[in-house]
Amino acid sequence: MASGKTHDWVTHLMVIPTLIVAYSVFECSFDQSVLIASGMWLGGIFLSPDLDTRSTPFYRWGPFRFIWWPYQWAVKHRSSLSHGLFVAPFFRLLYLTSACIVIYYAILWGIQKHGLFLDINARASIIHFFKWHPERFIYLGIGIWLGSLFHVILDVISSNLPFKRFKPFR
Repeated sequence: MASGKTHDWVTHLMVIPTLIVAYSVFECSFDQSVLIASGMWLGGIFLSPDLDTRSTPFYRWGPFRFIWWPYQWAVKHRSSLSHGLFVAPFFRLLYLTSACIVIYYAILWGIQKHGLFLDINARASIIHFFKWHPERFIYLGIGIWLGSLFHVILDVISSNLPFKRFKPFR
């Protein structure tokens, strides 16, 4: 299995090739290509399949890493929900979105409970953005999926290298 540093190195290394391939091979616009490459970086660095363990991506969340505790409790390492090729990245996005919604409403409830009536238009702004720019989230989602795909491919390759099994000095 590849180390966290190797995963990070490969993720950083693949940003520019992802941008170039999206732009030239798949003929995406430059903005779409940037969204795909950015999503790939986010998917490899912050939304890594290794969030199911106390790993480097988990600690990158800093004080917000508590968000991933229930995920770690529910998802076993290298299961189809963490390292699966199709379901796993979108499951992490769904989980993160759900956690953010819960935190948003908890903060809103706390503000209202203490008599602070601030004009909070964040929800309306987010809904407005999703409504008028859904294609941006599709390209970002494709990139996040690619980041997860690169991670899983690297795990498979590094776990199946022949010289890892060959131990002449036992």
